Amino acid sequence: DFNWKSFCRLAVMTNVTTFFVGIGFSLLGISLGNAVLLISLVSFLTAFVSLQVGYYNGAGFERAAGMSGGALMIVFALYFMLRYVLR
Repeated sequence: DFNWKSFCRLAVMTNVTTFFVGIGFSLLGISLGNAVLLISLVSFLTAFVSLQVGYYNGAGFERAAGMSGGALMIVFALYFMLRYVLR
C-alpha cells in the first residue's frame, strides 16, 4: 500500500534541503556543475541505501533512523557554519 501523501511530503522536504545545500555550495564558491553532480550523487546513494535498509530490516528502526538522520543534519549544519561562515 503506497502512501502518496507521505511520498509528496518527503519529496518537498528533500527539495527544501537540497535548495539550502545549493545555497551553501554557492557561498563556498563551488561551481554549479560540481554542485549538481554532488547533490545528485548523494541523494541517489542515500535513497538507495535507505530503501535497502528498509527492505531488509522492515519498520523496526523507523524512529531510530529518523532521530539519527535529524541529529546528523544538525551536527553537519553546525560544523559547516562554524567552519566556513563564522571563520
